[in-house]
Amino acid sequence: VEDADVEIISPEVFGQELAEAKSERSRRSPWKIDEYLDWIQTYEPGSASTAAAFVEVFKRSGYEIAGGQGDGRTLNARLSLRGKPMTVFALNTALRGAMIECCFEHLAGDPHLADAFLSVAAGLLPSRFDIAEIRNQRYGRRPNIPLSDLTPDVAETLVLEVTEALVKTSTSG
Repeated sequence: VEDADVEIISPEVFGQELAEAKSERSRRSPWKIDEYLDWIQTYEPGSASTAAAFVEVFKRSGYEIAGGQGDGRTLNARLSLRGKPMTVFALNTALRGAMIECCFEHLAGDPHLADAFLSVAAGLLPSRFDIAEIRNQRYGRRPNIPLSDLTPDVAETLVLEVTEALVKTSTSG
């Protein structure tokens, strides 16, 4: 409908735009490892070797890597613990750049696992984690560390040591 210089557009069905937007989002393909690494190489070349190191150590350590379907480029690294796949880390891109996210909240249902993860991560990167605050929030935080602040060696050490602690904790109790 047009009235003078104003065009009035009305949906055929109330809420149709929202349903179409959700439908469009659900049709997106998950991000692939190569797409994520290509994006990092193009937009944050200084972090490319660290991102690649995370991906390689995830693969060697038995993680399933699954891409997210959202607008941001995300790779979720899941490890099977106590018979369930749990997201331990997520590589993502954010307004502040490429990050590694420590997904404590995904382990919060098992405080022994969550605490093993936190203890190792905080021991390796003490300035990045407020242990008391994370424990007080019942592991509900997901700290993000810029990839530009890490080296490939630190990435490998973080994943290997966290994985070792999680596997040991999951089989001991």
